[in-house]
Amino acid sequence: LIMSKVVSTSQITITDQNDYIYTGTTPPLNPIVGLTLWIDTSVNPNQLKRWTGSVWEIVNNIQVGGTNLLPNSSFEDGFNGWMNHGAPIAQNSSDGFNGGKCLYLPKQSNYDGLQLQGFVCDAGQTYTFSCMVKVIQRGSLVILGWNDNPLSAIRLQLATIPLNQWQKVHITFTGTGVAGTFYLVSKGYEVYVDHAKLEKGNHPTDWSPSPNDIIKTGGRNLLLNSGIPFTSGSYLLTSYTATSLVPNQKYTVVVKASMSAGQNLSVYWNGGSGGAAVAFSRVEGPSVYYAHVTTPSTLTYQAIYLFNMPNTGAQATIYYACLYEGHISPPIDWSPAPEDVFGRLDEISSDNKLTPDEKYLALKEWQAIQGEFSSIQTQADIFGISRTVYDATYYALNSYITPLLSSLTSTSDIVGSTFRNKFNDYYTARTNLLLAISQKQKDDLDNLEIGGGNLSLHNHYILAANSWESYKYLLVKGYQSTQPFNEPDTYLVNGRTYVFSIGKIRLISGNASQVRFLLYDFTSNSDSHYHILNVSESRQQYQFTVPSVGYWSLLLYAGMSGATQNNTVEFVDIMLQEGNKATSFTPATKYLTEAFKGSTEIQGGIVNTNLLLMKNSAEEITGGFSGLSSDNVGLWTGGTYNEALNSLSKVLFRKDGSGQLAGGNISWDTIGNMAMKGVIEALGGKMGGFTIQSNSLSTMNMSFSDSPVEALSSLLSPSIATFYSQSSWYQSGLSAHAYTQYLYLSFDAQVAFKVTTTAPGDDLRWRVEITNQDSQVVFIDAGVGVITQKLYTVNLSIGTYTIHVYSLSTPLLPLVPINTALIEGAVQSYYIQATGYVNQTKIGNNGLYSFWSNMLYFYL
Repeated sequence: LIMSKVVSTSQITITDQNDYIYTGTTPPLNPIVGLTLWIDTSVNPNQLKRWTGSVWEIVNNIQVGGTNLLPNSSFEDGFNGWMNHGAPIAQNSSDGFNGGKCLYLPKQSNYDGLQLQGFVCDAGQTYTFSCMVKVIQRGSLVILGWNDNPLSAIRLQLATIPLNQWQKVHITFTGTGVAGTFYLVSKGYEVYVDHAKLEKGNHPTDWSPSPNDIIKTGGRNLLLNSGIPFTSGSYLLTSYTATSLVPNQKYTVVVKASMSAGQNLSVYWNGGSGGAAVAFSRVEGPSVYYAHVTTPSTLTYQAIYLFNMPNTGAQATIYYACLYEGHISPPIDWSPAPEDVFGRLDEISSDNKLTPDEKYLALKEWQAIQGEFSSIQTQADIFGISRTVYDATYYALNSYITPLLSSLTSTSDIVGSTFRNKFNDYYTARTNLLLAISQKQKDDLDNLEIGGGNLSLHNHYILAANSWESYKYLLVKGYQSTQPFNEPDTYLVNGRTYVFSIGKIRLISGNASQVRFLLYDFTSNSDSHYHILNVSESRQQYQFTVPSVGYWSLLLYAGMSGATQNNTVEFVDIMLQEGNKATSFTPATKYLTEAFKGSTEIQGGIVNTNLLLMKNSAEEITGGFSGLSSDNVGLWTGGTYNEALNSLSKVLFRKDGSGQLAGGNISWDTIGNMAMKGVIEALGGKMGGFTIQSNSLSTMNMSFSDSPVEALSSLLSPSIATFYSQSSWYQSGLSAHAYTQYLYLSFDAQVAFKVTTTAPGDDLRWRVEITNQDSQVVFIDAGVGVITQKLYTVNLSIGTYTIHVYSLSTPLLPLVPINTALIEGAVQSYYIQATGYVNQTKIGNNGLYSFWSNMLYFYL
C-alpha cells in the first residue's frame, strides 16, 4: 500500500471576491462608482464592464490619453485663457491642491463661474475630463466639463464626497465635432477647483500642464492682434497684418489650430493669389503647426492669410498665430507683437497724465513683464547668453514704474516720452536677447552630437575626502597599480569628445562649496585637466575632449585638493556619455545588456527569465526580480533596477541573504546581524527573556515599568482573584483552540496556569497566547510537538485578558486527526488563580523593590 499526502486543491473566481458583480443583458440599477461590475451578456463574447459614474466602461478596454488640452488648467496664471460665465465671481485662490493657485467659486444663487467657448471635441473621439475639487458647502448645481448638464455624473459625485477634503472626480464622454462650451460653474455650491485636465481616452491620468503653458523662447512676433481664439467654417479663415515683410526673406510661421477631418490648414501670401507659403497636413485635435518659409519676390500685402481647405463649412478653430524673422528652431508659443503693446502705451501716455484707469492698464503690462522676467533669465543662462542689457532695462523700468503704481486711485504727472522709452528700452532688449537665444539654439542644433549610453556603471556615490574614498575612478582599465580601482572596464578613447553630467551634489558634512572631477593620465600620473563643480541641487554638465596621447580616466573628488578637506559629499545621477550634448539621466546598461543576451521560456505555469522589471501606469520602473549572476540583486521594490544595484531602493533582498527595508533604515547582513534606525513601538511579544505588555518589560520575577511601584501594604497582603473553568478551556477537532473567559484584573497580578496539547499525524505544532481587550498579544509561547501540563506564571498589569491555546497537525491518510487543547489551573485544575505581585523585583517611576516574602524584602 502506497500512501501519499494530499495538500489541497481549490478554485477561486473573480465573483468570489466581489459582491457587486451582476450578469445579464441589461445593466444593474443603482451601481456604485468604481465598485459595481456588470458582465454584459448581450454581446458575444461577453464583456466585463465597470460603472464610472456616467458610463459603463469596458474593463479590458482602457484607453489612456495624457496630453492636457485645457489652457492654464491649474490657474497659476490667474484666469488667463478663460472667460466669465455669468457674474464675475470666480476668485484666484492661493489654497490650491498642491499649495499653488486654484479656482474658488463662492456660494451664489445664479449659474456663475468660468467657461471656454468655441471648444471642439472631435466627433466619435472618447475624452475624459478630471479635476481636483474641495467642496465646502453643497448647493443645487455644479457643472464641470464639456457641454455638461445639471444631471452630470460629477454633480452626483460631489453630492457624496466628504466636505473640506480634496478629491479627484472625472467623467468620460464622446465628442460631437461641433463647437461647444467648457464649463466650471456652480449654483449654491461653495467649491474649490484645481488641476483640471481634458485628455483623449477613457481613463484619467495624473495632471500635467498643457504643452502650450510651458514657457519657451524665441524672437518677436510680427503679427498684430494674433492671440484671439475663434472658430469658423469659412474658406478664408482670417488674415493677420504683419509689422514688416521683406521679399525673399526667411521666416518661421507658427499656428495653433484644430482642423476638421478631411481639411487642412494653408498659409498664403498676397491675399491668396501669390501661392501658398505652406500647406499643413492635418493633425488630430488642437495642435501646433509650424514651418520654415520664404516670402515671394513680390509682396502685394503686408499680411499672411489662413485658409480652411478644401471645403467651406467645415469647422476650424484658430487659437493663435505667430510669424518670426529667420528660421527659428524650435519655434515658440504665442506672444503679442511689440506694436500691440506700444500702441496701448502710446494711448496711456499721450496726455502726460497717468489716470487711475490708465494705471490699471500699465499695471497689467508691468505684471506680464514681471511674470516672464525670471524665465527669460533662466533661458539666457542655460545657453550662456549675456543678459546684462536686458537686466539693466528691466530694473530701470522697475525703478521708474513702481512709484507711479504705488497709488492706483490718483492721477500722476509723467513725461510721455520717458514713459514710452522705459518700456521701449525693455522690449528692445528683450527682443534682442530672445533672438540671440534662438540663434544659439540653432547653432547648437547644427553642431549637435547627442550623447550615447551612460558609461558610468555606478550612478550614485557618497565620498569622504579624508580616505581613499575621497575619489572614484569612473572609467579605468585594469592598469597595474597598488591604488584601488573601482571601475576596471575601459579607458577613455583618445581624441574623442565626452560630456559629463551630474544631477545633484549634496554636502553631508564639512564645509565644501565646490568639488571637482579631473582627467588622469596613468602614463605620466598627470591630472592637470580638471573642472570645478558646485555643491548644488541643480544638474551640471561639462564637455571635454580627451588628449590624443596617454591613458586617461575620469576621477571624481569630494574636495578641491584630494584628501586635504574633511568633507563627505553625495553625488546623484552621474552620467558620462560620448558626444557633446547630454541627455536626460539614464542608468548604465551593462547589466541590462547581459539580460538581453539571456532568454525567457514559459512552460505551463513556469516562467524562466533573467531579469523581470515591474512598472507603473506612468511607465516608471518601481520593482522587479533578477536572476543574473553578475549582480547581487534578488528582489526589490520602491526604486529602479539601477537604484537596487546601488542599494537605494526602498526594499531590497540580495542573493547572498542580506537586504534592507525602509530605504536602508532597516538592514541586515548575510549572517543575520541587523541594524535599525527609527523608533520601536512594541505592544506585545518578547524581547530577550522579557515579555512586553502594556507599559512594562516583565519576566516571571522581574519588571521594568513606567508605572509606580506597588504600595508596601499591598505587597505584604497580596490580593487574589479566582477564575473557574468553563467548557471552552478544552477543545478537540481538526484544529483545536481552547480559551478562557475574560480575566478581569483590578490589580497587577501573577497568573499561574498549565497547558496540555495532543496531536496525531505529521507537523505537530502548538501555541499559547495571552491577549488583552484590544486583541493585542501581550504574551506568546510556541513550539513543535505536544506539551503536557506545562506550567506558566505570567505577570500581567491591571486590565482584561484571555488565554488561548492552539493545537495543530497534518493528518496521515486515511486517519482523521483529532487535536486537543486543554487549560488547567496551576494549584487546582478547575480554577486559575491570579495573585497580587509577590516574589519579584520591580523598578517603577517612583522607586524600586525586591520582594521574596513578607519577611524578606527590600523596598525603596
